[in-house]
Amino acid sequence: MERQIPKRLLLCAACCIWAQASLSAGKVNVSIGQADFEGLTIEGLEADWSPRAGAPGAIAIRAARIRGVAATGPLSAFTLDCPYLQIAGDELSCDNGRLSGSLGSLGVQDTQFKAKRLADGSLRLSFDRFGIAEGHGRLELSLRGASWTLDANLVELDIARLAVVAKPWLELPEDMSVAGKAAGRFRATGNGDWLGTADVDLIDGLACDMAL
Repeated sequence: MERQIPKRLLLCAACCIWAQASLSAGKVNVSIGQADFEGLTIEGLEADWSPRAGAPGAIAIRAARIRGVAATGPLSAFTLDCPYLQIAGDELSCDNGRLSGSLGSLGVQDTQFKAKRLADGSLRLSFDRFGIAEGHGRLELSLRGASWTLDANLVELDIARLAVVAKPWLELPEDMSVAGKAAGRFRATGNGDWLGTADVDLIDGLACDMAL
């Protein structure tokens, strides 16, 4: 049976990895059978670091399965690639990264992304073609602690499927059903699993049916 690794040990290992990476021109690979981190159980975790001329290097993170994301269910075959990691003071950024894998109820993903971690600890993510509810589009997400802000322009959405995906945050009345395809802009803010505000501007069809 694989042992779970405490967060402090993971942090210590990460520091050792980066220290070794800074001293070596070779590729660094770390494999961890299972790890617990911030309420998540990560199985088959691997991380690669490769040096790049004129840059801190390339990073790839893979996980066979991630459990503990209540809103979406388990993630699988998760891969996050950053070919050029940029570091400036306390800020880290990644352009032309790629996210792939199954993100639970959000569906299978294969999209380019940009990410930036600011000195205050906040994180900004931008996905070129994020797939959701059989549709796709550009999605931007900002995180600061547990609070978050989402702004997305999506097309070809299956409304019935979208209602299922959104259920952890926004549940329709039992006597109401929705159907059809739609496109539009979606904006929302929240804190953790709690939805604070939501604004939807649809530009394509939507059908609603409510039993009386």
